[in-house]
Amino acid sequence: MLNYRCLVLDHDDTVVRSEETVNYPSFLEALKVLRPGRTITREEFTRWCFSPGFSALCSDYIGLTPEEIDVQYDMWRSYVATHIPPPYDGLRPILTRWKQEGGLLCVSSHSARENILRDYRLHFDLEPDQIFDWDLGEDRRKPSPYALQEIMRLYDLRPDELLMVDDLRLRGGRSADADPLPHGGRRAYAAHRPDPAGRLLPADLLCRGGGNPVPLQDAAGAAGGAAGAALYRADASLDAFPGGVRMSRVIFHVDVNSAFLSWSAAYRVRVLGEQEDLRDIPSAVAGERAERHGIILAKSIPAKKCGVKTGEQIFLAQQKCPGLKLVPPDYALYVEASRRFIALLREFAPVVEQYSIDEAWADLSGTEGLYGSPVAAAELLRARIREELGFTVNIGISSNKLLAKMAGEFEKPDKVHTLFPEEVPQKLWPLPVRELFMLGPATERRLNRIGIHTIGELAQADPELLLHYLNKPGLALWHSANGRCSEELLAQPEANKGYGNSTTLPADVTTEAGAQRVLLSLCETVAMRLRRDGKAARCISVSLRSADFVTFSHQTMLREAVHGTEELFRCACRVFAEAWDGQTPLRQLGVQATRLEEPQPRQLDLFAVGGAQQYARKAILDGTVDALREKYGEGVIRRARFTGADTVLAGGLSRERRTGITKPLDAE
Repeated sequence: MLNYRCLVLDHDDTVVRSEETVNYPSFLEALKVLRPGRTITREEFTRWCFSPGFSALCSDYIGLTPEEIDVQYDMWRSYVATHIPPPYDGLRPILTRWKQEGGLLCVSSHSARENILRDYRLHFDLEPDQIFDWDLGEDRRKPSPYALQEIMRLYDLRPDELLMVDDLRLRGGRSADADPLPHGGRRAYAAHRPDPAGRLLPADLLCRGGGNPVPLQDAAGAAGGAAGAALYRADASLDAFPGGVRMSRVIFHVDVNSAFLSWSAAYRVRVLGEQEDLRDIPSAVAGERAERHGIILAKSIPAKKCGVKTGEQIFLAQQKCPGLKLVPPDYALYVEASRRFIALLREFAPVVEQYSIDEAWADLSGTEGLYGSPVAAAELLRARIREELGFTVNIGISSNKLLAKMAGEFEKPDKVHTLFPEEVPQKLWPLPVRELFMLGPATERRLNRIGIHTIGELAQADPELLLHYLNKPGLALWHSANGRCSEELLAQPEANKGYGNSTTLPADVTTEAGAQRVLLSLCETVAMRLRRDGKAARCISVSLRSADFVTFSHQTMLREAVHGTEELFRCACRVFAEAWDGQTPLRQLGVQATRLEEPQPRQLDLFAVGGAQQYARKAILDGTVDALREKYGEGVIRRARFTGADTVLAGGLSRERRTGITKPLDAE
């Protein structure tokens, strides 16, 4: 139940951080042209904009003429068109929830409509229901009540069905000026309601702005009372808000330490009764050398100290560590251990998003009454996992997913770390830029070439330069380096964007016929999964890895989406023939199906032999085979082509690969 039907938001310095990232820098740029040598501090800029206003700043303080003010305005419009202000942390899930609950979202701002739309689309993936911007004209702009009156008229709302959130100064009543501002004149945030006379009245609750973001409390989730739609400050005392509820975001990232090895060790000690713990000696989980999966999948801390690396070949690891104990992977065990791990997290936290087989995010917001402080809650969770499941985890704590993930990567194993926004300069910025989440080696090299080697240097770089140099991902990395993340936790996994399968072969493939047999097996499993989920694919790609570990791929777009095994196979063979030179030995093949859509009625070829009947028969055959495998197991039926074949795939997928574990997930 919504406390209010409509939420009316200011934009600049209420939803996005405009002053520090756009308005003040653009004004300095204008002064370089209009008043060379003249400057203004940010504190002065803020103070004048707050009172008596920006127009007075231009005319009275700087002495700009009306013509120069027009030039300044044009320069500002140009600047804001290319400089995107970041949002306040925590706003995306709140606004998403508000819209999901059926609330109206309007904007009343002195900013330009196109910039407001851009920011909402980019940061929140939504658009406001109404926008009242600078172009309204001075008589209709804030603090005029026009926007509020118009919203009430358009949607037939009573004054008490609106909540406006703005950083305007309040006149009369409980003034924001009553509280000293902690850092250079930042304006106070307040909630307002319009009354029938059109005045802006202070809401029941008022809070101060500060160095931390000041987002809205989750009004959609509260069932009544003024507190449900009040502003809150992330680190504010509850005592400041009578009857209020603090809604600070607390996000955990929980990562199993050396998952495969830990799970194997726990099983051998707790179930098999072995005295020797793999985690205490130089040891590793490794694939079978005979099956060409001879790489290190996970390693113990003592093995790591010897220089053993995840993903390297067994013989190299044994050269570094002659006494290295190797154990084979047990994929069924790992899937079960992961299931129990996630189940315990869901007992502990209201919302859990699984990221991989061995790590997940958990939203602990609002659980202080159950567990105490976030650190106390993390210690309790860590102890439960160790005692009940027999392995250790690292837990990172922050106010968003990104920083929680980064915190969890600090010292290992069996540790709890915090990385809140105020800790970013001290804890995050000194790290090498390669440590930033989702930043790969190629991007690291490109950043190094322009003198960026640490996360701090990336955070302090010109975002415009990064946008030009790395395109949109550069801007995303800049936000990440500054600790910003607007992603909310997903209680349910997102729908698949593609389906794929790959395999490392027992022996190198050197003939087209041998490759086609492998491709058919891969296509069987991919097509089966497509049909199971009611999807068809328009893009088919084939990946190849040579015997000397060079990887390359090729893809094609189809006129019509497919999900039939033979159609997928024919396409894969065609793509493979285009990608392979016919000579290079291949050790790994893969098939991927993307550009998904719902299966549509087929436009059949008038001149095809068999036509509709042939297509219908194949569809019935695929469906029958799927049903048999679903009921009796995937090994119940196999193509004659695979009978007696020396292949690790049984006309579908090996048991290990049915688990979805196709590459090392060790995070050490």
